[in-house]
Amino acid sequence: LSFITNSRFKNIDEKAKILGCTKETFIKIALKHPSLFYINLKLLEHNLSELAKIFDIDHDRTILLVKSFPNILYQKPETIKENITNSSKILNISEQKFIQAVLKYPSLSALKPENLKDKVYKLAKFLDISEQKFIEVALKDAHLFFLKLEILKQNINQCTENFGTNKATFIKTALKAPNLFYQKPETLKQNIKESAKVFNVSEKEFVAAALLQ
Repeated sequence: LSFITNSRFKNIDEKAKILGCTKETFIKIALKHPSLFYINLKLLEHNLSELAKIFDIDHDRTILLVKSFPNILYQKPETIKENITNSSKILNISEQKFIQAVLKYPSLSALKPENLKDKVYKLAKFLDISEQKFIEVALKDAHLFFLKLEILKQNINQCTENFGTNKATFIKTALKAPNLFYQKPETLKQNIKESAKVFNVSEKEFVAAALLQ
């Protein structure tokens, strides 16, 4: 860590106190997000205050938000506000509903509205569902907003083989359990094998039952 000199560790105690954690915990977090070593104390306090206002949450919940996604501290508050406004319009939902989604999946705050629009269009088209339906599912599991089309295609192709079914049937099932869209096919295959053993049925029987859910 030659890029960090002793002077870079200035104010660590104060920053840890502001974030409600020990010095050791702060250092662990900052080693994964080095910008925390550089952030000015006043800017840190200012951004925390602005985040609380934007998301209409108290100080403790703001700290939890920052600990779960430290990168949100480096975004300009006005940029976050703008992203919320524009993303809400793109998704055709209220700003409050989008804010609730961000509180569950903080990384959504960093997703550019134009990228979000493109993602929704392409993924919905591939899944042969309306954009509204895709948005409805993705708001329950925001991992879908970050899923790459190529990865989705690969996963569905491999998973239909594991399930021994067709694309349409798999998609219908996965819309009820969105994690199937991004779960690694090999993990899904192993889960099927282990679950079949637990229920003392064949893998084919277990898959057939799963597809009926």
